[in-house]
Amino acid sequence: MSQAPLPAYPHDGAPDLAAYGKDTTAGGPRLANWGRRVVSGLIDTLIISVPNLVVYKTLHPYAAAMTETLITLAFTVIYAWLEGTAGQTPGKMAVGTRTVRQADGELLGFGRALGRKLLHILDLVPCYLGFLWPAWDAKRQTFADKIVHSVVIRP
Repeated sequence: MSQAPLPAYPHDGAPDLAAYGKDTTAGGPRLANWGRRVVSGLIDTLIISVPNLVVYKTLHPYAAAMTETLITLAFTVIYAWLEGTAGQTPGKMAVGTRTVRQADGELLGFGRALGRKLLHILDLVPCYLGFLWPAWDAKRQTFADKIVHSVVIRP
């Protein structure tokens, strides 16, 4: 048998991976830490709580329950719209973070952002474990983030 080298194939090296989108977790923007995410969530919750508290204190209990539900749903849709179109809720604006697609760092869009908000229900079970998950997760994602393929970054 001959010890001649194998023929070289004509190519320019490794394929350009940029065509698949930039990785926001390696060499891209920094992932937001758990503390910033908690503060952001507390700010957003406080904003929702103020009108709910006013309603609770001023309306009959039955009317208050329905009105509080409607206020919370309205804020959920508003927050999803803000996060989907700008990447930030008021809480995220205050702490300097934003939510983007994991694959390419682009905005989520309203549908994915609304899905993320609704899927946070899974983060509550069991015992808020999904909201604690970013504290030790490599990509700092909640369960909802993993499902919709989003990350929270610090630009």
